[in-house]
Amino acid sequence: MGSVSGHVGQTDHVMYGATKGAIIAMTRALAWELAPYNIRVNSISPGSVDTPMLRGDITLEANRTGMAFAEVKKLREAEQAFNCWADPSEIAEPIYFLASDSASFITGTDLLVDCGWVAK
Repeated sequence: MGSVSGHVGQTDHVMYGATKGAIIAMTRALAWELAPYNIRVNSISPGSVDTPMLRGDITLEANRTGMAFAEVKKLREAEQAFNCWADPSEIAEPIYFLASDSASFITGTDLLVDCGWVAK
């Protein structure tokens, strides 16, 4: 699993972004290393997904700024092209696709599933 943090810099996410960037680079290298064995290697880089981790980040921001959780959540959702966070199932489906035979000619790629975050 990559992350948008592996593609763009984010405050308070230096180490997280560095590790996700490393995963993206490793995906590319392993794709070539394992291609002779017909093994495909891809990664997914989600954007904001409604998970306990993201809710924890929002809680920390709310505590740091003195804002209500709901207010910070609304601000962060407004940063998304569709003004909402992804449901985990919206990340699971692209993972399923990349693991399927339908993606037999895809290797060495990082699929951004980020509601346009990196395109902004």
